[in-house]
Amino acid sequence: MQIFQTHQFKKRIKKLSPALKNIVDEAIMMIQKEPALGERQAGGLAEAFVYKLPFTKEQVLLAYTSAHNKLTLLTLGRVKV
Repeated sequence: MQIFQTHQFKKRIKKLSPALKNIVDEAIMMIQKEPALGERQAGGLAEAFVYKLPFTKEQVLLAYTSAHNKLTLLTLGRVKV
């Protein structure tokens, strides 16, 4: 499976700590094996999935699409729990 990154994803991944980057890398490998792992979004974002990564006192959301043996990493976001 080919993995592509949007410009927004590249900008956000650069700002992460090394520990969080490792967690995101592991999540990407899991998603690569099982693309339907995240929650499918509704409405206009119906083709996108969001995978939730727990990290200390916050949750990191990884948005991606998967189609035709191609994984596109859209963006990362943080949510305090």
